[in-house]
Amino acid sequence: MSSTVIPREKLSAYQRWELNSFDAGAAAEPQAETAQADARSQREGYEAGYRVGVAAAHADVQRAAAAQAAQLNALLAAASHEIATIDAHLADELLDLALALARRLAGEALRLRPELVLPVVRECLQASGRAHAPAQIALHPADALIVREHLGEQCASGGWIISEDPSLVRGGCRLESAGGSLDASIESRWQRLLAAFGRDGEWLDPPANPS
Repeated sequence: MSSTVIPREKLSAYQRWELNSFDAGAAAEPQAETAQADARSQREGYEAGYRVGVAAAHADVQRAAAAQAAQLNALLAAASHEIATIDAHLADELLDLALALARRLAGEALRLRPELVLPVVRECLQASGRAHAPAQIALHPADALIVREHLGEQCASGGWIISEDPSLVRGGCRLESAGGSLDASIESRWQRLLAAFGRDGEWLDPPANPS
């Protein structure tokens, strides 16, 4: 069976249209694929750029948060130091006030209740034991009267002689014997108390101290 080739110019208009349509469709397929590839590349590029942008923004946020946290920590440390300094200063002032009040109250108590010297003398006698002659207990003259009245026999049995020393503040005493000495005067006891709190100072004899 023989085939006859019909020249293009002899084709009918319908035949030419179908051929042209086929040629145009064949040519459009690569163009559509190229457009899709371009769109896909653009979309992938956009997504990659978006991820990079998000990562960069996240890193910036982390750096800013770290900087703010460091600044806050520095402020808190400075505030803690200031508070500690203020607390220490207030503590010192309160301690000084408490010691001054204690000294005042002790002086007032000794003035109102002079018999408070008796427990001090008893404690000293117990701590010293029997005296090694010569031995004496020095007291303020007013306190010596009280001790002779209440503890005279105990002192004598232990070998202690009660002596008077006007320079001593009422409420204290000083024991001296051949075996040693014991200073239980108000002044020395007060200084030991101050030393325990890291302070130093002298006992101020209350002006109302009776003679």
